[in-house]
Amino acid sequence: MDASKPIFKLEVITLLVKFLKPVLPCIINQSQNLCKDLLLKNTPKDEHDYFLTRFSILSALGFIIGPFISGSLFSIGFLYVGLLAAALTLANIFLIKSIPKGTDDLPPQLDERSFVEKSWENVIDTVDNFKKSDYKKNWDIIAIKYLYISSITIFFSKFTQILKHNFDATPFVIGYTSSYMSSLTFAGTYFATNIKDHISNYSVLTLTEYALVVAGTTQLLACYSPVYNLYAIMCIPIIFSTSFINSMWKDLFSIRGNESLKKVNSSVGILSGLTIPLIFGIVCNTIGHHAVIIFSVIPIIVSLFVINKYTKQYKLVEQENKKSKDE
Repeated sequence: MDASKPIFKLEVITLLVKFLKPVLPCIINQSQNLCKDLLLKNTPKDEHDYFLTRFSILSALGFIIGPFISGSLFSIGFLYVGLLAAALTLANIFLIKSIPKGTDDLPPQLDERSFVEKSWENVIDTVDNFKKSDYKKNWDIIAIKYLYISSITIFFSKFTQILKHNFDATPFVIGYTSSYMSSLTFAGTYFATNIKDHISNYSVLTLTEYALVVAGTTQLLACYSPVYNLYAIMCIPIIFSTSFINSMWKDLFSIRGNESLKKVNSSVGILSGLTIPLIFGIVCNTIGHHAVIIFSVIPIIVSLFVINKYTKQYKLVEQENKKSKDE
């Protein structure tokens, strides 16, 4: 009986690690938005644009420099990566503690709802908006985003498996590849903002379709690239096209004129981000790195099929119905 206790403790610790592994990154990822809110609270309104621009630049530099340094340290020993992360976290804590509290930072006195109650109310609102979104007619818009988020979530979170399998990449190579992709993401955000102003005469659906074709084709080439240089080149159209698609969702969810459909836009992305990694994990345990290719490419192919077989036809039917009503 005594011999089983250490095994039981080890199993409990393993379960806790498996639970915290996906939860901690989700919590840490919120720090970007929280820092932005903190910045806006402590700077004059007329200087918000100035500080936000520099905030974006510094954030991008962090995403570029961080993986490069961690990749270099990993080749020496993972302990050094952990120590660096701990030191930077402590530095952030001291910096936050040095910021004087404002009136907005005081706990609200009127709102006595618990975190669970607030979360439950958000879930109820999301379900209510979903019901009002006329999903039986608008299911295609929801499905297109769900499939797209599934694709990019797996590709950008598991591209290291492609590097390891195709090129037997070292931690250093993975580190500077991550830095390279982060720099492209930073540039892609500005590309998407500027290009939209020059192609506003095209329909939202057409632009989204073309961007999905580019993203799907280049992701397929990246997954099967025989040499690293080809993978690196394919990252450029992948990231620029996905950045453009990310900027189009608000417009795409507005084409049907349904306010509730607009409100479920972000919820669909969250749902996909929560469910797909779980499904991917089950499949990946069975077929290995091939799961990365399947989950990166197939969802985009299916979304293009939905656009051509339903979304475009729906638009034509709506136009015909409008003509018949006018007559």
